[in-house]
Amino acid sequence: MRATCAAEADAIGSMPTDGISGMRPAGTSTSLTATAASPMFLDRLGERLAFERSGVRLYEALISKVENCGDDYGPMQARLSHFRAEEAAHFAMLADCIHQLGADPTAQTPAADVCGVMSMGFIQVLSDPRTDVPQARTALVAIEAADQCGWELLIEMANAEGVPEMAQAFGEALKQENEHLSSVKQWLSEIATAGV
Repeated sequence: MRATCAAEADAIGSMPTDGISGMRPAGTSTSLTATAASPMFLDRLGERLAFERSGVRLYEALISKVENCGDDYGPMQARLSHFRAEEAAHFAMLADCIHQLGADPTAQTPAADVCGVMSMGFIQVLSDPRTDVPQARTALVAIEAADQCGWELLIEMANAEGVPEMAQAFGEALKQENEHLSSVKQWLSEIATAGV
């Protein structure tokens, strides 16, 4: 039955064609022009953009949850606010990169569409009034681990596309994401060792 449904289903999302009509295969040029980005690279840029937008919302939901728990989470709240600001900066940087490539940052690429669907579950966990801060931190570990992998892939693709300046900017974002992941793993470890 699944095979039948898959055969009859339309594809998820579609690549926008505005501004990318002269695309070329990845790795065939050392300088990327507005019409030279490969569709796969633009799709993954769209995915990262969607993930970072969701990341801002996820951190906002957790900050709201922490604010309602009193002073016990004061130091963590400051870190969460810092991470939220970095996620917003990553979103702005990615939108600028897509714009530089002559594409539309507001377009919903197939990978961005899938990313949005996946993020809905995390948003539900962090927004649910029944979940507590430790449960939300558990979800945050999965979010940040996926974020780290996404940036690593995007760096590889940027290098293959011949845009080292973008790869460098993505590398800086990855360093910040590594800090996010390290912090949330530490918070999760504190739950295990302290029962908090």
